[in-house]
Amino acid sequence: MGSRRGLWVLTGLGIALILAGLLVLPQLRQQQTQSEFVIPPQKPYYRLADGNALGKPDAPLTVTEFSDVQCPHCQRWARTVEAQFVQEFVIPGKVRFVYRSMGDFLGKESLWAAEAMYCAEEQGAFWPYHDTLFANPPQQANSGAYSKERLVAMAQALSRAQNLDLDIEAFRQCLEEGRYEERAKQDQVDGLRFGVRGTPSFVFQTQDGRFFLLEGAQPVEAFRYALQQLGVETSP
Repeated sequence: MGSRRGLWVLTGLGIALILAGLLVLPQLRQQQTQSEFVIPPQKPYYRLADGNALGKPDAPLTVTEFSDVQCPHCQRWARTVEAQFVQEFVIPGKVRFVYRSMGDFLGKESLWAAEAMYCAEEQGAFWPYHDTLFANPPQQANSGAYSKERLVAMAQALSRAQNLDLDIEAFRQCLEEGRYEERAKQDQVDGLRFGVRGTPSFVFQTQDGRFFLLEGAQPVEAFRYALQQLGVETSP
């Protein structure tokens, strides 16, 4: 009798431990998922954000980047040039900077990532999420780095790291239902119409309707020269 009672106790204890493990495991997985992402610090120029644009709507020039988050050259430009570009041209009011995707240019995960940025835009977090995507580049395109599950996990990690209080379930629903799929695909259509054939590419548009295409992950000096050619003062 005693041995049976001990067996039942051990069995019950084992079941309890299994149930406890089932409850804890999702939390551990969630923590592991969140800790694997690099979350960049907030940037002062986020205050200039207007959806997927930065800067004054009445700036003399609009520069639209057509980009793909899976493109290594886009990744390099975003991490090494973009902040300087914003500092030199956007903050002083010389340029309004707009980010647009190229849809599924490099595959389905490019499209999902573009949609995810627009889902973040709904909650006023386009640029923090944009920076988070570019801070976590894939080793290989369409290898799962920008799966929908990871895109949601990235939003959650960003929200916690920067205290953004994002509604993650609303973000997830937005992404799962493909709310911005057509918008991201239209990005590609418009990019091709401007002559974009590779990423990143930058379309300069003046208020009088002129436009100029600059291709590649160019340094700030190339943008400075292009602005000068279009009659925009670039001196401090």
